[in-house]
Parts: sequence; C-alpha cells; structure tokens
Amino acid sequence: MLHSASTGRVAVDATKVMIVNSGTTTLRHETGEVDLAAGQVVLLPPGRWYAGEPAGLVITTTAYIDTAFLEEQERWITQSSAPAPLVLSDSHRSDPTVLDVPSTVFPHVNASLQRLIDGERHHLPTLRRLSLAVDLLDILTRPVPEHSPEHPSVRHAMALLMNDLGRAWTMDVLADEAAISRSQLARLFTRHVGTSPAAFLRNERSRRMADLLRSSSDTVETIARRVGWTDPSHASRAFRQVHGLSPQQYRQIYRR
Repeated sequence: MLHSASTGRVAVDATKVMIVNSGTTTLRHETGEVDLAAGQVVLLPPGRWYAGEPAGLVITTTAYIDTAFLEEQERWITQSSAPAPLVLSDSHRSDPTVLDVPSTVFPHVNASLQRLIDGERHHLPTLRRLSLAVDLLDILTRPVPEHSPEHPSVRHAMALLMNDLGRAWTMDVLADEAAISRSQLARLFTRHVGTSPAAFLRNERSRRMADLLRSSSDTVETIARRVGWTDPSHASRAFRQVHGLSPQQYRQIYRR
C-alpha cells in the first residue's frame, strides 16, 4: 500500500497488522501519536481510530486478523518470549503496539504477512488461513537471538559478503575465505546473526538493489547483476520477499 498524503481517521473491528516497508510516517490515534519507520511492525487493536501522516512516500503492508482468533492464540504466548506485549484483546486498550523487528527477521515477517494476504485473496480454506495467521504470530513472538556477531569468523564472513555483494558466493567459498568449516560457519552465523549466511546475503543484496533503483537509471536486470543476481526472476522474488514489492514496482512508486 502506497501513501504520500495524510489519511483520515479509520476504525475497523478486526486487529490490524501493518509493516512499514519503506519511508517514515506518524500514526495518530485516540490517545496520542507514534512515529514509525521502515522495518517496524505495528499492531492496532480493534474498534479504535487511527490516522496516518506520512513524511513523503511511505510503503506499507497491511492485514486484518479476526480478534476472536487472536484471543484464542494469546493463551499460548508467554510474555517472556514475546518481543513486546501482545495483549490485543483488552477492550480498554487503545494504544498501538510497535515492534522493532531485527533486520534479519524483518524479511520473514514480511513474507509471512504476504502469504496471509495472498491466502485471503485466493480464498484458501479457513484452516489454511488460520495456519498462516499462526505462522505470523509465531515469528512476531519468537525469542530474538543474540545479534552481535562477536565471533571473529562471523564478523569476517559478514564483512566479506557486504564488501563484495556481486560475487557468486557459495557456502564453500565463504567458509574457505573465512577460514572455518562450512558446518561451523552455518551454526555460528545463525547463533550470532539470527539467520543463515544465504538469507543475510539476500537481504543485503535487496537493500543495495533498492538504493540503486532510486539513484541509478540502469535497467532492473543490470542492477540485479551488479548486486550478484544473474537470474532476473530470482532477483525479483528475493527483492519482493524483503521489500514487499517487485523491483519494477518499487522504482515506479519512488519516481512518482
């Protein structure tokens, strides 16, 4: 969803889940306001009004989840494991819950929300749609791993990937460059960064591709090759998983 102008007050009966894919916005609500930026997820309780005031161009992904279903699922969520309070069924609650999702987790949240939206659009069976909603809640309430890559081999591997995104990386090549075994690198990377080397590389390539789509007039295929993707279709799928839009859509929206 694209926003470039203020929205009026909107209230719905369902719980609203909104991801800020790009840009910044101020969300006004009944008791105040909150500033939101790219990479944040906001959960809006039902029956309250909200209004957005974007600072320039803002891209969001939004879904609505039945509140009765959430009430059932909240029984299984322990507050010790949740990154923020998720008690959305309180009828007296009016403030939104803002989750600062780690950059390594954000693509998984976005992909899960996209699957939930696609499930509604294609009228999947009810149990399947409930399963997709559970998947989203599971990602949002999953304990966040330690994200400081203290291990020197992990730091070295991250630097290698970020300094040469266009290289045809494989786990074997990365492990050799980092002077560590493939299995140990995969284990340490997941422990300290919270995701696999392949997912980390995809996220970094997608962010770099977004920068080039905004600043360069090169074709999407050329930009994809510059960041290391030789297959345009694969590049488009990976970019959409991170940003919620295809590269072409992202560039068109930015230019407008």
